[in-house]
Amino acid sequence: MASTRVPARPYSPHDEIRFPLGDTLALVMARILVACAVALATSALACGGNAPPKEPALVELDAGPSPPAIRIAPEEADDTKAARKRLLKDCANGEGLAEARAKNEDDCTKGEALACSEAAKAYLCGADREHRGEAAERLFQRGCALRDGRACTAAAYLFEHALEVPRDAPRAAMILEKACADDVEEACNGYTALLLARTRPLAAPVVRVLGAACERGNAEACAALASVVQTDHEDVKADPSLAFGAAEKACQAKNAVGCAGLASFLSLGIGTKKDPRRAATIAERACREGVALGCRLAYFAYDKGEGVPKDEAKAKDFLRRSCAIEVTESCREVR
Repeated sequence: MASTRVPARPYSPHDEIRFPLGDTLALVMARILVACAVALATSALACGGNAPPKEPALVELDAGPSPPAIRIAPEEADDTKAARKRLLKDCANGEGLAEARAKNEDDCTKGEALACSEAAKAYLCGADREHRGEAAERLFQRGCALRDGRACTAAAYLFEHALEVPRDAPRAAMILEKACADDVEEACNGYTALLLARTRPLAAPVVRVLGAACERGNAEACAALASVVQTDHEDVKADPSLAFGAAEKACQAKNAVGCAGLASFLSLGIGTKKDPRRAATIAERACREGVALGCRLAYFAYDKGEGVPKDEAKAKDFLRRSCAIEVTESCREVR
């Protein structure tokens, strides 16, 4: 990159450095998708006795130079097709997964959560379409019961996107709600993202569940709660004091997303008095931990000299870091 230019335009904190629920949950959902594609894990709820649909005509997707193709039903919804395509890399080793399936299932039964993941992937990549969704969902639930957060999000992912099981958003939410309530790592943010993307009946319990988990010391739940109650939503009223307290608790537990939120609240005075110096310090810490919002907050601090000495070189560096972590407004400003 030959040069970097920070545009000379008015700084508007309310559209730039709020703790943005959408941005945060987009990252969360990206993690969920990666978790499902890279380490799909297990489940404990049955498929509800639904008879598998009659197999439709199928088309082949080219998975690359050598891996076997994944077959996709033409009439599937776009999100289901996208979810299935995410399995292509995992299924490139479908033969190896199939060979190890029996041992992995046995190890899963013995309590090895990662073995549950491998066994589930073997079924999802297998040729037995009639039963693979049911088997994978069972294994994901088993892994979730063993407190593997990736397994919980994977189980919910199947129902959210109708991947070899009937589409069932309430069931997906139920899986993640239970896991979040049980303080399973990685479940609370996924639960939040799923509920707030859905309808009123699904969104209602989110503050209660996250609040209880946060009170028990679940840092991820605290970070998610802070983002939820920062602003009004259809079924959730803003509570700035609660948002600040939850973000502070998350940051104290070394949750980087929570720290970015805390820095945002301190810089804007949401739920607390403005404290630019503390905001800048915490933002830099969140940036070092890989949170793009933290880098962007640090960029604004050094660009405007708020809480720290004005330093154009440092501001540009934090802007570049923000862009490197996540493609956002920062990337459009980097020249």
